[in-house]
Amino acid sequence: MPITDQIERAKTSIFKFDNHLKELLIKPETPDQQTLKIKSITDNISDLSSFDIIGVTEKEIGTSILSRMTNIAKIRTSLSAIGKETPIHVFGSLDTITTPLYFVSGADIFDGLTWLRYAFCDGYTMYKHNYSAVNIGVNVKSHNIDANCWYHNYYYLSDLKLQMRRYLKDGDFGHFSYHTDLIRNSYANVIEAIGD
Repeated sequence: MPITDQIERAKTSIFKFDNHLKELLIKPETPDQQTLKIKSITDNISDLSSFDIIGVTEKEIGTSILSRMTNIAKIRTSLSAIGKETPIHVFGSLDTITTPLYFVSGADIFDGLTWLRYAFCDGYTMYKHNYSAVNIGVNVKSHNIDANCWYHNYYYLSDLKLQMRRYLKDGDFGHFSYHTDLIRNSYANVIEAIGD
């Protein structure tokens, strides 16, 4: 469905509810389209900015991490050009590496199941049972591993949120506890890509 139709259909469906947050999850426009057409999004940015949140899925916003970062940055730049700060929500992304990468590119909201399925440890996302073997012990029962990982991951993400907030204040990549060079260099690649 063309993006203009997605926008109109969503407005017809959800804009009648005044006291509710309104988010549009943008989907590919044709059945054979694997990724979003960023030009369609940026061409319709004024209409999209009437939503409280613009949503995209991680898999559909690009075919590589760099292309996803670049496409997020293009959407953010288009919003900024019309004076809007509409949050960008990346569905399916909540981990130790891509979340800060997408964040510095202009995304604001992240969600995914990775934090429930894996363990976050020292900047990496790893198999929960390996995390347990190294950090808790090899005799820990699976249900206790799950609970421990969820608890640890929650606080890991809380710390990441604080790092992101500090980054917003001064743009210093050093606020990120892990992968600082990767984040800085990837951001530089995005800036170069959108400058074309």
